[in-house]
Amino acid sequence: MDMLKAILQCLTAEADNTADQKVAGFPVDDKAGKHVYISEKPKPYPTKHLRTTPEVAAAICSALREAEKPGRDLDTAIKDIVSQAGGFSERIAAAILAALQKALKEGSPMRQAMREAYNKASDAAAGLPGFAREHPIFCTVIALGILVILAPAIIHALGFGLSGPIEGSFAAAWQSTYGGIVESGTLFSYLQKLGMLY
Repeated sequence: MDMLKAILQCLTAEADNTADQKVAGFPVDDKAGKHVYISEKPKPYPTKHLRTTPEVAAAICSALREAEKPGRDLDTAIKDIVSQAGGFSERIAAAILAALQKALKEGSPMRQAMREAYNKASDAAAGLPGFAREHPIFCTVIALGILVILAPAIIHALGFGLSGPIEGSFAAAWQSTYGGIVESGTLFSYLQKLGMLY
């Protein structure tokens, strides 16, 4: 009943002059015996900070370089980081590729998982006819190889799909530089095969 009385007093602007009476849930100014009205707006719920594309790329590159082994823990870490940007996109995948290329060119330290992936990718690239360490896109190929081994979801986000390049993607744009004809043994066919296998 006290609550109903307090509501009616608020609606009719009548003040209760009893200084010692407090209505549950409503603050009372003890000196004047009047209800105190809160004029301050409630603070909104904090919004989740979404990471920028460069932040996500740097964080994933760091997770790849610091991983001791591939597998569930690394996959979970990558998914958690990507979720902080709202999910995978081709733009994020391309930024990750660029960050990884930069780390490779700078000789950034890498732990066991990435070191093994680097060695496997280097060996596979060495098997490509006419492809050498001095090739202008050597770092790109190695970075893509590392991603295939450690983070295949990024390869798929770049557009290397199970049945070929995904229309309108990074992979499709790269394939178009071959004039629509991709011969066996080319760099693109190697990467497409990797995308199909993983």
